[in-house]
Amino acid sequence: MDVFGIFISPFIQAMVDKLSSYFSNLVSTVDVGTGIHNLKKALEDLETLLADAENKQIYHKDIKKWLEEVYHLAYDADDILDDFAIDDLERKLMADETTIKRRPAKFPRLSDIVPFNLKNGSKLIEITSQLQEVATKGKELGLDNRLVGRMSTDLRQRSQTTCLKEPHIHGRDEDIKQIIELLLADAPAGNFFDVIPIVGMGGIGKTTLAQHIYNDDRVENYFNLKAWVCVSDDFEVTRITKAILESFTHGSCNFSNLNEVQVQLSKTVAGEKFLLVLDDVWDYGRDGWNLLRSPFGAGAPGSKIIVTTRDRGVAKQMGMDKYHNLHNLSYGDCWLIFSQHAFQNRNIEEYKELESIGKKIVENRCRGLPLAARALGSLLCCKQEECEWKEILNSNIWNEESGILTALKLSYLHLPVQLKRCFSYCAIIPKDYGFTEEELVLLWMAEGLIEQPKGGDQMENMEI
Repeated sequence: MDVFGIFISPFIQAMVDKLSSYFSNLVSTVDVGTGIHNLKKALEDLETLLADAENKQIYHKDIKKWLEEVYHLAYDADDILDDFAIDDLERKLMADETTIKRRPAKFPRLSDIVPFNLKNGSKLIEITSQLQEVATKGKELGLDNRLVGRMSTDLRQRSQTTCLKEPHIHGRDEDIKQIIELLLADAPAGNFFDVIPIVGMGGIGKTTLAQHIYNDDRVENYFNLKAWVCVSDDFEVTRITKAILESFTHGSCNFSNLNEVQVQLSKTVAGEKFLLVLDDVWDYGRDGWNLLRSPFGAGAPGSKIIVTTRDRGVAKQMGMDKYHNLHNLSYGDCWLIFSQHAFQNRNIEEYKELESIGKKIVENRCRGLPLAARALGSLLCCKQEECEWKEILNSNIWNEESGILTALKLSYLHLPVQLKRCFSYCAIIPKDYGFTEEELVLLWMAEGLIEQPKGGDQMENMEI
């Protein structure tokens, strides 16, 4: 299944907002003012079709081609608006420089009486016409202006549900028991550290399981040092070694040379019984593991390294013939996760019909994946109508495949537009890059993705 698609609705919404605020005060001539108004109307007409199009593109090739056309036209329109803004700024600067000392208090600015660049005006008319045509084409494709999911925009309620920490990992008691026994077992003669690979498909809960074990009191008391590093698909030995050292020491590493970093890491673990978790490992590359592991021989016998990976070949690269294979959850355990999130703020006994639909969603859509159950449960926690739950169960997006990627895509499609814009922005952040909530909010503010709150509250203090 092609899990990638075009999601242009947040960008179109941002342009409409821009036209509604900034550009309403920017233009002064009749021709340009009319052109800006027509562009805004054309974008609003398109906006009513986009939710339906983004939902259908995965199984309708003509609609995906239509979205590609909208995508290019929308960015062309945004370029024209940027040209108008630059043109206006240049004229105001010129007016200020030449008239600031001579102009009477009520004398109009040059930018108020000089028409905008005629070339830009011609482009504006052309792009508006193209947007109107593409909107007509969208209606001919059968797109309508329904709101996918009709989700409540109570952002505070949704934030509480999606950020909920799991109080218990359902269906993993035996996995936890087996891995902790391996961690607390005495090291075989001649072994200074053992490696325990945890293998399973994406969304099955490898990282959640490892976190639960990492924070277990028995594990905490057994090891002198602990470190957690997310490796991901960029296996660069120097970067990872520095990250391991910084996690062990809770400080920054200023060495740039791999040898210096490894010497310091060897000193840090020397004689210590340590636990290291290497999370989300994709590929060690040729001789990568042998190079990375060299400092760990200084640790005390009984030290352990947990590796979570989707690829059993990673375990073989490390010389491990045996690994802990994480299986899909049973229907019952998957239902417990789903219901925990979907019915968090209500009594399940009072919603028998929703419970019946929810069980069908778990059975037919989650495929035993805890992340899919959590995502879909969180999506439905704000929905109280049977038709909304049936819409998720019977969505055409499931036509080709069920599972985690489809569940996550559905969760995105049903976000309010303002959250789609914020979420889409995160695509520019490198995978596994660490950032704080405050940093991200400031970036959103700089891009104009968060509206200034009313009542004098600081924008960065608003709850998303």
